[in-house]
Amino acid sequence: MSGPQDPKNPEKKEPSVQDKLSGKIEDLKQNENVKQVVDFARSNTSDTIGLAALVVGVLALFFSEFWGGVVLGAVAGFYFAEPLVNFVRGFKDYLAGSGMVRAVILVGLGLGFLIAFPAFVLGCAAAAGIKYLLGQS
Repeated sequence: MSGPQDPKNPEKKEPSVQDKLSGKIEDLKQNENVKQVVDFARSNTSDTIGLAALVVGVLALFFSEFWGGVVLGAVAGFYFAEPLVNFVRGFKDYLAGSGMVRAVILVGLGLGFLIAFPAFVLGCAAAAGIKYLLGQS
């Protein structure tokens, strides 16, 4: 048992977890770097969503390769829809000018990507196609 408390030296009460947490949140609100990140997120909503989806896709790759690939492919398809559509449109002309061997190798490479990373390729194609059809390019 402890003895009686000394009135000259009272025990200091330890702050609660809630008090500590609200103090940390207030400190973060005052931090200049956090303010810049929050301002960027508010002014660039689609980019923020894209970056968040990218992080989710990479993390999902560790648990489900298929769904992680779909998310990453959708992000890539959304951001690179215009160059992908232009590439597909000019692919026939490119093949005609590049020669038979290069054309066969390129088609084989495309099939290899489809077989090795089907979710990524399909997610990318779907997102680019949807963006193209909606006319958001």
